[in-house]
Amino acid sequence: MATELLIRVQGTHLVPGTAGDQELIDGLPQGKEFVAKLTSASKRSILQNRFYWKLLGVVVENQEFYRAAEQLHFWLKIKLGYVEHIEFHDNRMVTRVASTSFERMDSDDFKRYLDAAITVICEEIIPGMESAGLVHEVEHMLGLSYDALWQRRAA
Repeated sequence: MATELLIRVQGTHLVPGTAGDQELIDGLPQGKEFVAKLTSASKRSILQNRFYWKLLGVVVENQEFYRAAEQLHFWLKIKLGYVEHIEFHDNRMVTRVASTSFERMDSDDFKRYLDAAITVICEEIIPGMESAGLVHEVEHMLGLSYDALWQRRAA
């Protein structure tokens, strides 16, 4: 299982970026070696990604159809048009769901996607839920401001 952490370089050490990242590190087995793939967080923050997945988890817990955040994530990408149409030489076409990975979607694109996802969740998955209320609940759970997530990258 992969674990994403926000870390920063301090001298010759990698240090956790938040208290939550420190908790994740504290939960790792001592003495075990790990392979790390470091991706600059300047284009899109791990905190933005963490907010999205926490939001999906909250939604899954408060409705009856989707049993896992990954299922809801898949549906949202299709609903919001994040698909690729691939046409072959023999006139067959395949449609596949596009990626929202760090490599495929920068911070601005991810914010547009997340804002649209919140809107469609409140319209179709949990009708009557206010977008601001959903965002506030996740902010409270993570101790993060949604608006501040998008201001960090400019700093």
